[in-house]
Amino acid sequence: MNHFSPKLRNVMVAAFAVIFAMLGILKYRELSLVQNSIESAGWVKHTYQVTSLLDKNLLLLDDAETSQRGFLLTGREEYLEPFISASPRIGENLDDLLILVRDNPAQVARVGQLKDLANQKLRELNQTITLKKSGKSEEALNLVISNKGKSIMDNIRGAQREMATVEQNLLAEREQSLVNAQTSQGRSALVGGLITAALLFFLYFAIFRIVITPLSNLVRLLKLSLAESYAQSTQQEKSLSQQAAAVTETSSTVEELAASANMLQKQGNSVIDIVKLSKEATIKEQVKSTENLKEAEFLSVKMKGMSDSVAALASQLESVKLLSNTISDISKETNILALNASVESARAGEHGKGFAEIAKQIRNLADQSKANVEKSIKIIADIDRQSNAMIMESDGMIKTVDKVANNASESNQAFEFLSKMSNEINSNVVEIILNSNQQTKALDQIDVAMRDITIRANEIVGGVNITNGNIERLSTGIAVIEKII
Repeated sequence: MNHFSPKLRNVMVAAFAVIFAMLGILKYRELSLVQNSIESAGWVKHTYQVTSLLDKNLLLLDDAETSQRGFLLTGREEYLEPFISASPRIGENLDDLLILVRDNPAQVARVGQLKDLANQKLRELNQTITLKKSGKSEEALNLVISNKGKSIMDNIRGAQREMATVEQNLLAEREQSLVNAQTSQGRSALVGGLITAALLFFLYFAIFRIVITPLSNLVRLLKLSLAESYAQSTQQEKSLSQQAAAVTETSSTVEELAASANMLQKQGNSVIDIVKLSKEATIKEQVKSTENLKEAEFLSVKMKGMSDSVAALASQLESVKLLSNTISDISKETNILALNASVESARAGEHGKGFAEIAKQIRNLADQSKANVEKSIKIIADIDRQSNAMIMESDGMIKTVDKVANNASESNQAFEFLSKMSNEINSNVVEIILNSNQQTKALDQIDVAMRDITIRANEIVGGVNITNGNIERLSTGIAVIEKII
């Protein structure tokens, strides 16, 4: 209410004060009437409880008397069960009745009278039962015929009728009081409702003149302002949306360039890896070529030494061949001499037989020597042929090894040239990668800036959307106010 004018505040405070005062009075009146109704209903219930206890007391006495008569007539103990159970219950019932009527002295006196009469009746019943049990049936019957018990019961019924009459009168009064309380409560509620409706009607007209009319004018002005604000906000939202779309497109282009730079960087790294592998392979091949060159040179030296050895062997074989020829000539001459000795021994007769045998053995030895020499000559000839073939092959192998050594030297030079070219390519690719990294960093900075611009633009668009939502909600509120006023 602090936003209202002093005049409106005073009117509303006065109106609400009167309304609350009237409502308080009516509520107090209503509570009083309700309390009266509750109390009247309680007294009505109290009366019904008293009359119920009176009826119960009379019923218990009738049960006890009936039980006593049945026993006197039959002499059977089971007929005494109602009397035995009713005796203590009669006392309890009268005690409850005394508690209920303790607010009414006349009724309290009557309850005392009922207690005395009930005790007299129970003593009379117990006396006849005792006489019957002791075998004095005639005395018991005479006591019954004396009408003492009937007189007591008549007095009990008379006292209970007096109490019942008093309670019935009280019941009529209390029921009428309850009806009056309920009627007063209804009238009070009706009057309170009429007064409240009148005050509310007055308050409505007071607020209508002080609040509703100025508020209607304010609503019209707000609607015009909201329409202009909404139009400007919509235009600004469209511009920002276009700007955000352009920024998004630029950001996409930057991302594509960054992706291309990253791809170029990856390809450059791949080329560097390939160059490294090629360089390593070139170095390995160069090392192998150098080792092969050394082995070829070493093999060439060995082959030349073997060729010289084979040549020396060939010259030695010539000497052995000459010696074998000499031994063959000697064998031939020895054979001729052995033949001549055989001829001469044949001429000598008996004296020459021993010499003939010796000549024979010499001839055999010469033949064996000749055969061995011929075999040696054949073997030497074979060795000579093989030596010549080995010499020729050694010459061919020496030429081949020299050619391999020359090729290995040329390969080593080519590997050195490839290694230099790999180093140059590696340097160029590293420079390209550095340039690509710088380009990627620049593109990342541009992308971050574009994303920041996009976020700012989206935030502005979100603010515009919130503003539009507030405008729409305010428009809805104005429409609701228009419906109210």
